[in-house]
Amino acid sequence: MRITKLRHPEFQDLAFEWDKYRYVYKGGRDFVNRFLKQYSKREDIYDFRMRKELSYSPSYAKAALNKIKNSIYQRMAEIVRIGGPANYQASVKGDGIGVDLHGASMNRFIGQTVLPELLSMGRVGIWVDKPTINSPLLSDNKDKQPYVYHYKVEDICSWATGWYAGEEVVVNVLLKDSNYTFDQETGLAGAVKEVYRHAWLGEDNQVHIQLWEPAKDENAPEDIRIGEEIILPMPRIPFVFLKLSESLLTDVADHQVALLNLESSDLNYAMQANFPFYTEQVDPAAESMYNRQAPAPRNADANRRTNEEGEVAGTQEEGRRTDGKEVKVGTHRGRKYMKGMERPDFISPPTGPLEASMKKQEQIKHEIYDLVNITLANTEPQHASADSKAMDDRSLESGLSYIGLELEYGEREIAKIWSLYENKPPATVTYPAKYSLKSDAERRAEAEQLREMMGAAPSKAYAKEIAKQIAYLLLSGKVENKVIEKIAKEIDTAEWLTMDIEKIQIALEAGIVDAETASNAAGFDGKKVVPKAQKEHAERLKLIADSQANGAARGVPDRSGRKSDANLEKKNSQKNRDRKINPADKGTRGKA
Repeated sequence: MRITKLRHPEFQDLAFEWDKYRYVYKGGRDFVNRFLKQYSKREDIYDFRMRKELSYSPSYAKAALNKIKNSIYQRMAEIVRIGGPANYQASVKGDGIGVDLHGASMNRFIGQTVLPELLSMGRVGIWVDKPTINSPLLSDNKDKQPYVYHYKVEDICSWATGWYAGEEVVVNVLLKDSNYTFDQETGLAGAVKEVYRHAWLGEDNQVHIQLWEPAKDENAPEDIRIGEEIILPMPRIPFVFLKLSESLLTDVADHQVALLNLESSDLNYAMQANFPFYTEQVDPAAESMYNRQAPAPRNADANRRTNEEGEVAGTQEEGRRTDGKEVKVGTHRGRKYMKGMERPDFISPPTGPLEASMKKQEQIKHEIYDLVNITLANTEPQHASADSKAMDDRSLESGLSYIGLELEYGEREIAKIWSLYENKPPATVTYPAKYSLKSDAERRAEAEQLREMMGAAPSKAYAKEIAKQIAYLLLSGKVENKVIEKIAKEIDTAEWLTMDIEKIQIALEAGIVDAETASNAAGFDGKKVVPKAQKEHAERLKLIADSQANGAARGVPDRSGRKSDANLEKKNSQKNRDRKINPADKGTRGKA
């Protein structure tokens, strides 16, 4: 049997679904051209083409997946990678040629390449490769280090698994490579050539690789071998296969297809059919006077041309005679109508069907987000290390954590294969244990609700637990976990449960708390600052009292030369002569 035709049973079962998931997540014109359907016989091919040109891709499923992707990606700054070969540590940071020969860091490669494939398709493969070393000079081998690239699920044709070092790994795999072919004269890429890579673990406990090209003759018994068999002195195939229990698009891909056709239909209606049309009552006796009539043939029908429907066609002269009887309407034209008949009018098409369709579209949009979240909650990783199982025992909060575990597994396998190439101990990779889909606004709103609940029970322990929840809610994903743990310890040892300045001030004025405790609760060092503050406050009160006792002008002693100035100011203020009719009269203040 030809090896390039082999396909795993799971591949055969899921190939159609994978095709749909690929187009749904990709969106754009490719999705429209692939899944927009024609209205049976009531829409001809020309109308369908016009409607297809007007249609657009409603990528709500893609937006829902990107929200999940971004929630995981923003936590990648917290990933810890310790140890391993020196070139591994440099590459995962993006130094030099990076992890993919193009300067990408590991976070970028996982977040922008692997994660979208894993979420949308449910599976993705990663091959860890290394250039062949043909020179003993170190300078010639400077950039010859391991690097990674991914395989889409459609390119992983068949596989078999086995055991290595106590874990299940791929021991036999058939992969499809799509390579560019270059023009001999210009050196430019001109086409794509498919090459199949068969890698298996031989009895010699080494990796064997053979490249194949599909035979041009379909009846050929075997495909074309490319080159000699390659042997890698490694105890495992440098291929990592990441899997989720199912794609996150499993239950929503058809929703987006239905939404595409609904919105296309509504848009077509709005563009072509949503115009008022003219109506007029007619009197059968006067119908020939107001309406256009089909011309009556003057010759026998047998001698006249007919159209595709078999209707007899009129002549050009008959058409000109009929044009004079056609009703002409418009905003600048009048119209006569018969006595006793209703006035002619324009009637708008009914909006009920369009409104019902729009409501259904809104329902589908909400269902897409809900179903993605449900699928996410039910998602499980296909691989789990001992450390991952320990994290599972700590009650992972959502499906995001499961996806994080699968990514962590993939990175650890990459580190192991990298170390086999370099013959050094592998690096240790640790992902965050918890993730969240909430936006900053949603976090603040939830934190405010929790803050109002802090006094719901007469328990300090209850209030402190609520305070720790608030801290985690607002800071998770923005600071390191050790900072959050430090905050939690400070909350546990705190003697007060609020930092609300207004509440502290009210308690202080009511005499139910001392100044030092109030200062500490407000975030100050009460033992250090309260004596200074009280001293300054006493001096300020003394200055105010002295100023008022001396009768200083407007309470500012420095602006008063004599103690009698305050009395003089009061006396002058009562001499408001503007209120007197006669300036010579005795002055009064206010009404006499």
